[in-house]
Amino acid sequence: MKAGQNVPSTSSLARIAVAALCLTTSAAGVAPRGPQGEADSISVDLNIPAYRLTVRAGDSIVGEFAVAIGTRAFPTPVGDFALRKVELNPRWVPPASAWARDREPMPPGPRNPMGRAKLEFHPTYYLHGTPEPESVGSAASHGCVRLRNEDVLALARLLVGWGRPELADSVERWAMPGRGSRRIDLARAAALGVRYDLIEVRHDRIVAYPDPYRLRTDSTDAVAAVRLSLVLGVPVSRHIVTQLLDRVAARPVEVPLDSIAWEPPPALPAQE
Repeated sequence: MKAGQNVPSTSSLARIAVAALCLTTSAAGVAPRGPQGEADSISVDLNIPAYRLTVRAGDSIVGEFAVAIGTRAFPTPVGDFALRKVELNPRWVPPASAWARDREPMPPGPRNPMGRAKLEFHPTYYLHGTPEPESVGSAASHGCVRLRNEDVLALARLLVGWGRPELADSVERWAMPGRGSRRIDLARAAALGVRYDLIEVRHDRIVAYPDPYRLRTDSTDAVAAVRLSLVLGVPVSRHIVTQLLDRVAARPVEVPLDSIAWEPPPALPAQE
């Protein structure tokens, strides 16, 4: 839960946000399955504005979880990372940050800020559980990504099933309340991609999300329109994207794909 170290600047986050479009075909509420030891790969995708983490085994979605993200003052970093460690019943050690100056270390237990499990993806940031499940779905942390305890344990089981399948049957026992901390180093890392995409295509709908870090610009809308055009194979104007994002307030806006008025392609110049 550390913050303030190696965090992308607002300008670098803004450059990332220019590529504000990712197209998915995932469905909300997919139940986690596992172990995934036979899968060719495990990857975890987090879209910050969607407050959603998606887990794939190969090309199949095996889990999808709601999350809490960092606040605007302590943003969750965007980039490509690897998940190599799973810690069950973790301790919490206050980070070397001003906000934690007067905090004391805390052993495993129901009030521990790390919850029932944590997964390090950066020396100062984790995917972890929380004793505050009501914070999930909001910008509430100091940069880490919070999951409900049952969800972070499901994710831990998936990753151990992938990276240390011989230990998969031990996770439930080691994660029981009252047990000490147990760290599992994964023999195979899972990829974690953290992105900041304000528009997605999910199934037959376009979904536009609120902008928690205030990174939207005219360039964001323009690039989103170009990428949407390329993926859907029909021209989409920036005006359409802007109109959709302008409709977003506190909650996402969804519209059917067939409700979008596509722009006709530009006419070719006449040949002499």
